[in-house]
Amino acid sequence: MKTAQEIKDIALERLQEAAILCDNGKYDGAFYLAGYSVELMLKAKFVNVLMLIICLMKLAKILARLEMPLRYMIFHHCLYLVA
Repeated sequence: MKTAQEIKDIALERLQEAAILCDNGKYDGAFYLAGYSVELMLKAKFVNVLMLIICLMKLAKILARLEMPLRYMIFHHCLYLVA
């Protein structure tokens, strides 16, 4: 799987290509590539959210092994960092 940054880079390339097509009067192709660029940006955001969920699941497994007071202290600290 590509990283979110790699997907964003591809999206920006497609957007530049769409601008070139638009400048040359190829509006249908420009519209298509611009839409594809938006799709890629959304995919990059999804990858970021997915990675966050995976990290939180790993953290939950680690917290489950800790004693109760320490678990709550770490959990609330992590919530503070995310907020």
